[in-house]
Amino acid sequence: MKSNWPEQRRKLKIEYERKGITSCELRLPGCMETFGMNFHHRHKRVYYIRRQELLGDFNQTILACASCHDKAEASRGLTILLFNKLRYKENV
Repeated sequence: MKSNWPEQRRKLKIEYERKGITSCELRLPGCMETFGMNFHHRHKRVYYIRRQELLGDFNQTILACASCHDKAEASRGLTILLFNKLRYKENV
């Protein structure tokens, strides 16, 4: 199944700008604020293989700088904590 990530990413960029979110939301130690911005997803890529529409869901993403994204990506517990704080608690 081909990923529709480029399309979903464009959609997210518009939504985040509309919400006024243009810098790192995580602000972990060493945060680079706007450097290397990307979307950190609630789940690993494999989760979205059969749920392509969720790739571009605001509640499945957090805007993060390169440093904070790497830290959150390395810790499932931190990712859960951050999403529970910034979005909502997922019942999965």
